[in-house]
Amino acid sequence: MYLSKTRNFELKTVEEVLAEVHIPRNEARLLLALIKAGGEARASRLATLSGIPRTEVYRILRNLEKKGLVYAKASIPKVYVSLKPREVAEQIVNLWRKKLKFIESRVEKVIKALEAVEEKAYIGSDKLCDVFLLRGWEGTKFRAVNLIRCSKKSVEAALSFNVAQDELLTAIKRRARRLRIRLVLEHSICTRHEKLKCEVRRLRKLPVSVIVADGKRALVILHKSRVEKLGFFFCEAGAVEACKMLFEKLWEEAAP
Repeated sequence: MYLSKTRNFELKTVEEVLAEVHIPRNEARLLLALIKAGGEARASRLATLSGIPRTEVYRILRNLEKKGLVYAKASIPKVYVSLKPREVAEQIVNLWRKKLKFIESRVEKVIKALEAVEEKAYIGSDKLCDVFLLRGWEGTKFRAVNLIRCSKKSVEAALSFNVAQDELLTAIKRRARRLRIRLVLEHSICTRHEKLKCEVRRLRKLPVSVIVADGKRALVILHKSRVEKLGFFFCEAGAVEACKMLFEKLWEEAAP
């Protein structure tokens, strides 16, 4: 009689328990069939007991071997041996410990990746205004770099000392040959004009940072503090035009 058709409540409960610790159903059925067979059996015997096709049995046995729940004796034909019930439980716990260590080793990367995802918030009830609020510097910086990289014709940017970091300046330098770029920087930013290969002017202090790409998209960055920054990304034509006017005013005030 196939295990799947057995009325033994205990075996059914074991399958459910194994499913809870993410042991696939067929792997659980095959493992239980091997234990029921006395802990040792050939693949053909396991196929009969579990009701799983023999070709599928070999694949499942390989998976169980990788997990350390089953091993094969050096014989012809192969005889498969299962661990003792307590050893099976301990091995499953060890597998989860390894997964947990793997996850813990990547927690910081996951956090940075999530922080880089911009938090979009619709501002105002007027649907004609298309504005996105960017909270946190990582998400704002990601949007700024992406805005420069995706530009096709021109970039106008006024960057304060706290905003003009390596990633932004590198993106500007790489796109300078293909785009018309005008840049306003604070005097405290130690970057030679020749390295940037674009039009650069200087101001002693910038009250706000602004980036306008192709005259169609704009990003305004407010400096709430040296660490905390708040970004506003604009797509609506009127808002972008206002950002462009702001840049032009800063450009006129800046010294070549």
